[in-house]
Amino acid sequence: MKNILIKIDRVFRDFILFMIDLTKFLPITITNTAAKQHKPTIFNKVLLLIKLDEIGDYILFRNLLPYIKSSDKFKNYKIILCGNIAWKNIAENFDSEFVDDFVWMNKQKYLNNLLYRFRFLKKVSSIKPKILINCSYSRSFFIDDSIAAVTPANTKISFKTDLSNSYKWQIKISDKYYKILFDSNTEIFDFYKNRSFFEYILNIKIELLKPQITLNNKNKTDESYGNFVIIFLGGKRKYKKWKLTYFIEIANYIISKYNLNILLVGKKEEIKDNNSLFNHLVNKEKVFDLSEKTTLAELAYLLRKAKLLISNDSGIIHLAASVNTKTIVILNGSQYGRFIPYPIESGTAISAIYPAEIMNNRYEIKKLYKQYRYRSLLDINSIRTVTVKSEIDRLIPE
Repeated sequence: MKNILIKIDRVFRDFILFMIDLTKFLPITITNTAAKQHKPTIFNKVLLLIKLDEIGDYILFRNLLPYIKSSDKFKNYKIILCGNIAWKNIAENFDSEFVDDFVWMNKQKYLNNLLYRFRFLKKVSSIKPKILINCSYSRSFFIDDSIAAVTPANTKISFKTDLSNSYKWQIKISDKYYKILFDSNTEIFDFYKNRSFFEYILNIKIELLKPQITLNNKNKTDESYGNFVIIFLGGKRKYKKWKLTYFIEIANYIISKYNLNILLVGKKEEIKDNNSLFNHLVNKEKVFDLSEKTTLAELAYLLRKAKLLISNDSGIIHLAASVNTKTIVILNGSQYGRFIPYPIESGTAISAIYPAEIMNNRYEIKKLYKQYRYRSLLDINSIRTVTVKSEIDRLIPE
């Protein structure tokens, strides 16, 4: 009965989202048309990269920038990256040597403020690049595809997309914006999709197995927290968030059994849950609440020092993978295989814990990917704390 209600709820939500997209279509199309520039006879020697997904998506892409910058094809080009302001701190701290200029988008404003959208499109379309590459596999009709639509370029390239962020009718329209559409469906893991995409564009072999961030030896945090475990309670959607009471039990377990400190991290969206977890812990002196107190770059340094990260499904997992942090991630199975679990050959220390329906078949990657490619209706809270405790004991031996 519970699963039936969940399915009904999801169908209803899908219908609402579909109707919202329809109501957006006309005003956004008018704005796009007004911002559109006529195709110039001369294009600038510029490569415009569009990458407007979330933090985790960028981390699974950013290691390709050095290959693009040094390639025979683009070594004499000015490289401009149009990116999501959510990961500005990571890009400007670690990737500025591979990008000549950044253009930052506030996605919420872009979607909801027509004046902001118009001005942004005018700015980007004025670049007139020779090559435009939309680097997102799951293209968004109203976001990255709209930029490709109005920006004049000699050649426009992107992926053959899926249905994660666009409907079929939208894809049918937006596919026509591009001269080249690359089919990456032979790859499941998103990092490998990105790699094969740029191997094709650059005509080179790229020997990368996982995301990496090179940190210097300087500790960029202001305080020393001793030996600690990082806990992240956030999640973009409710069905991706494990019960707070379970996290409270886990945090108390770590403190009492291993005498480790706990660092709570996150943005303003996590402040309420972090406060609640802090207030329910037995030994509050062992807990540091860093909500809204660390940048993404600083978080990378903290993760490098952490004994363990325990988190819901979020971009912090890929940041941890980039600095080789032992990680336990708790998931309901949505988009199985595309982002988590990491392939065995990547060598990452990420332990992915799913509901029993997936754990019992976790080696059947292709089957599970097909079944849960877009989302899972499995209950993340069916995962018990004893399972997570067992993984903690395995990854942090006494």
